[in-house]
Amino acid sequence: TTPRSSIYSFLEACHQEKFLQASRYLDLRGLKYADRTVKGPELAKQLETLLDSDPQFEVQRLSDRPEGSLEDGLSPDRDVLVVIRSNGSPVTLDMQRTGSQDARIWLVSEQSVELIPSLSALAGESAIEKRLPEVLVRTQFLGTPLWSWLAMVLIALILSAVSRWLSKIVIKALRPLAKRY
Repeated sequence: TTPRSSIYSFLEACHQEKFLQASRYLDLRGLKYADRTVKGPELAKQLETLLDSDPQFEVQRLSDRPEGSLEDGLSPDRDVLVVIRSNGSPVTLDMQRTGSQDARIWLVSEQSVELIPSLSALAGESAIEKRLPEVLVRTQFLGTPLWSWLAMVLIALILSAVSRWLSKIVIKALRPLAKRY
């Protein structure tokens, strides 16, 4: 296989929503064997979203040679998949050629697979969430992040104060009219 053919097959499986099949293109050796069938498809879906949403990523840019790109400065059995910006810093996801001499295949490397959940979470966060402490974004109550609950309470307090202020102004403005009648 080549880096391009592996990722092409990976994305093809993802677009057909065959995430278990797509997870075969991820090096899941860092996961417990029992977790691979559950977490593998989830990781495949997250990586698909990352790749599809990155305007810089193009399958055609990946090497179509069995040994990968020799110009990228990496070892012959490694290739850059994509460079994603995370909090303003570049994070490189790469591929690694694995297997025996007879059957060598290209997989998203184990180190890159470990980065997928955090990159996926950051990609899904709003501009506000990216600036907040992680505990406020990750902690949830009734399926809603803690920062949203705090924001709703703060907005309610501000609206209450503004409403009191406006009612005082309206009452002061209408008092002279009420005295006439």
